[in-house]
Amino acid sequence: MRVNTPKATNITLTDDILRYLGKKLEGFRRLVPSQDESVLLDVELARTTLHHRAGEIYRAELTLTMSGRQLRSEAERADIYSAIDAAKDELAENLSSSKDKKMSLLRRSGVQIKNFLKGIYELRPRRWLRMPRFPRRSSRK
Repeated sequence: MRVNTPKATNITLTDDILRYLGKKLEGFRRLVPSQDESVLLDVELARTTLHHRAGEIYRAELTLTMSGRQLRSEAERADIYSAIDAAKDELAENLSSSKDKKMSLLRRSGVQIKNFLKGIYELRPRRWLRMPRFPRRSSRK
């Protein structure tokens, strides 16, 4: 997995922030295939102040690009560190959810193949493949 240099908007990235970001993003290595170098993680940290009246509001955006699909998370918090944490948690949840959906689909199709090989597969059309029913003609004129 490659991590691009974080993009900073209206904020200066200190060594503490970069160290904290590196430590938090290290957890994605177990969720993503480690041999795949086409996996790319883009990070943007920003301070939005134009439409807020008080305080500094920080935003963290994480975009994970892998195998032709993109997973994205965004969080706005009062502290840059909590914004990084929230965005990381959201992206990890999205990644594990998509992984679970993929495994569920794989298991369901595997069960159908296994049942077919055992000979207990029932050949019945899917609901969306059924022909529409037309109303019966009445014999009255």
